Amino acid sequence: MASSLRSVAMPRPERRRQTPQKTILRPSVASRRQREWPWLVAVALSVLPLFWVCRGAPFGIPIADEYDHLYWLLFHPSLNPFDSMGSPFYWRPIGRQVYYALTGPLFFAAPWLISVLHGALLAILGIIVFRVARRALPPAAAAAAATFPILSEPARALLVSPNGEMLLAVVGSALAVHEALRGRIWTSAAAGLAALLSHGAALPVIAALPVIAWHRERRVSAVARWSLAAAAVAVIWLGGHLIGRSRGTLLMATGSLDLGHVVGPMRALVFSVSALLNLEDLPSSHARLYLLGAALLFAVWGAILWRDRLTGRRNGASWPPILGAAAWFLLGTVPLALVSDWNGWRTSLTGLWLGIATFGLLWGARPWLAAAFFVLRLAALLSAAPAPPMASGTLPETTSRFGFARLVRLQQYVNALHASLRQDPPPPGAIVYLSHAPEYFAFATAGDRALRVWFRDPRMELSYITRYRPEPGQRPRRVLRFDPDRWDFARLPNPLVDAIVEGEEALARGQAATARQALGRALRIAQPGVHDVERVELQTSFGLAAYRSGDTTAARRAWQAALAIDSSHRGALLNLAALSAQRGEFGEAKRLTLAVLAESPEDPLALYYLARIEPSLGNAGAADIAWRRLAKASPAFVDSIVRDDGAP
Repeated sequence: MASSLRSVAMPRPERRRQTPQKTILRPSVASRRQREWPWLVAVALSVLPLFWVCRGAPFGIPIADEYDHLYWLLFHPSLNPFDSMGSPFYWRPIGRQVYYALTGPLFFAAPWLISVLHGALLAILGIIVFRVARRALPPAAAAAAATFPILSEPARALLVSPNGEMLLAVVGSALAVHEALRGRIWTSAAAGLAALLSHGAALPVIAALPVIAWHRERRVSAVARWSLAAAAVAVIWLGGHLIGRSRGTLLMATGSLDLGHVVGPMRALVFSVSALLNLEDLPSSHARLYLLGAALLFAVWGAILWRDRLTGRRNGASWPPILGAAAWFLLGTVPLALVSDWNGWRTSLTGLWLGIATFGLLWGARPWLAAAFFVLRLAALLSAAPAPPMASGTLPETTSRFGFARLVRLQQYVNALHASLRQDPPPPGAIVYLSHAPEYFAFATAGDRALRVWFRDPRMELSYITRYRPEPGQRPRRVLRFDPDRWDFARLPNPLVDAIVEGEEALARGQAATARQALGRALRIAQPGVHDVERVELQTSFGLAAYRSGDTTAARRAWQAALAIDSSHRGALLNLAALSAQRGEFGEAKRLTLAVLAESPEDPLALYYLARIEPSLGNAGAADIAWRRLAKASPAFVDSIVRDDGAP
């Protein structure tokens, strides 16, 4: 009996039926992954709207530092991992040596593919951020947080520029945090090292690794292990810089941390928020509207949280990553306050996790708040101006020194020069002189290096018309003039340039007869309709040479010919005004002077002429007004007039 009771009390079949319960979790994990993949696809596809708002940009066209590195790649085939690859600053072997060795052929064959590569890196970044965000947020909120660094104004600059240093640092930092949260010390340290060797701005991720270890394990031993790994990464980075110093590599650019001209903490914070909310360089009315909308959403969030205290307690598990993301942003903004110039693309690293903080807070209160914030940021991004039209030779005004619009404009400059030279390549070893070169052009071409890279010629030089000297028998020369109306560089015949330079130098020396002869020869060479930019300046200078020779009739004729080409030419108008006043034609002199002021209301010489002409017309009050305008517009000019007893 006892034996039978024992057999009934221990039913083995029941245990066998319970053991398969362990496999019940597997379908739930698989179903979770199945639920996540549509959101992952959506995150990856979020780069498409970013490409749209960059439309019209010359994707992947190198400028500035990129030519330093490409020059090094072409003419220094044995790359040294410890130098700065043609630049005097920074040791970034992954962001430079590795990156350019892999992408170098694309720069010459299909530069737009580099922007495609950057788009793929941004998509990978979004997937990594999604995986991190899913530890605290549901799939929809995590997807919104993952698009935060992609659908942003700073990402526009990272997409169109072929410089991969910052983008590689951002992706490496995100991967390092992702691996650290899973306790993978070796892969996390390796990703952090790759980020740091791409750009020194990734240094905060090294400091974050022990903090993440404490958050995961709450054990001092774990923090010690991760601290040692972080220290090893930092030692490698610092050691590389020390070795690089022996090869001429400096730690940072001169003046980059000018404490006398720092951005400042509050200003850096405001600029960062503006850039990450996609408000930078929007029209002020649009920016105020979007900012008001964002402020309203967070005000509603605060009201809901205050009214419904249970919301905060129910989502308490989300607070550590939210606070960590906010701390990353705030602490990362501190170095940005110390730089001497502002560039919004630097916030792509400091704002990496800000989407987790913002969307986590809003979703925790009400999901519709997070959805509204996503729509608001996307609308602000889509409201941003595309690539600036090629309508002028001036740089757009931007908050960042080199934001999207300015980077694109510099790319357009360089692309125009390259296209012009491709049509008629200069001979080997030539000097290419530029006339009417746009602002920052020498920066955009990295001096001579753009030309040397394009034509694989280390002897080719790029110079400017102010350095041109008509010396016979010198090396081959090519002179190009930038035409902003056609957005092209027109070639100028060497004899024309020789005659112009000869005439201008003779005029400067006071040799009016010699200048008149050389400038007349230049006018005969310059073709109407082809060299009108030169002809208008030549007629103005020829008129001045004729005037100094005592031939006022030829001078008047030359200045009138200049106005026939350009009716608003300042020099011709003022010269004719002075000549008319000398002849007693004060009404005509005033008309010509007012034409200059219509274009430039604060032109000091035009205001001075007006102040001298008005009394001759019996307008003493108008003369006094002109004098006061002049004193306000150009006090230094007024002082020089008073010292020379030239006050009206």
